[in-house]
Amino acid sequence: MRYALFVVVTVALVGLYCWVLWRVLPPLRSEPAALLLLPMTWIATIVSIALYPVIRRNRRRSRHAIALYVGFVVSAILYGCYLWIVIPHGTAGMIPLALVAAHLYGLPLYFAVFVAQRLMGGRLFTRSNEGRAVT
Repeated sequence: MRYALFVVVTVALVGLYCWVLWRVLPPLRSEPAALLLLPMTWIATIVSIALYPVIRRNRRRSRHAIALYVGFVVSAILYGCYLWIVIPHGTAGMIPLALVAAHLYGLPLYFAVFVAQRLMGGRLFTRSNEGRAVT
């Protein structure tokens, strides 16, 4: 249950943020949803599924932030690879471009996900036998 909640919260925040960027940023307004919204939602799903066990083991905020940042960078790299494949005449230069764009436009999202996960920390990361009386 906690695993699913972690994935749902992360993917919902990423999807909502990408939708807002898609609607607000002038260069993205005329682009189809398949350019930003759909691939980032799928990438966020895959990365959050892989990231939950790592974050769950790391109870300290600094390790949680580092693990989440690594997931953020991996997501940007995967998105750059997606762009390289999808855009006609795309090059490997799409990967650093995606990394730069992620840091320019995605850092508020990173902080929003981090804060949401920290606020929901008790629900997302506690062990199943914590808080129960021992008989």
